[in-house]
Amino acid sequence: MKTMTYTGLPTWTIFSAVLQLVRDHDTHDIMSPFQQLLLTLMKLRLNVPLAYLPHIFEVSMSTCS
Repeated sequence: MKTMTYTGLPTWTIFSAVLQLVRDHDTHDIMSPFQQLLLTLMKLRLNVPLAYLPHIFEVSMSTCS
């Protein structure tokens, strides 16, 4: 249920499959591929204000934008 609520993806299995695709393009950024995917999907699904995301993920505003 949480997966659907926060990401729009119906199951954790599908989230994990998408994550595997993202991990193939890991650039060793400040955020892990998991965090990057979750942040992106939360922004798209929930329309969370950009100013709020750095607090959730404990990163700077520039990292989230």
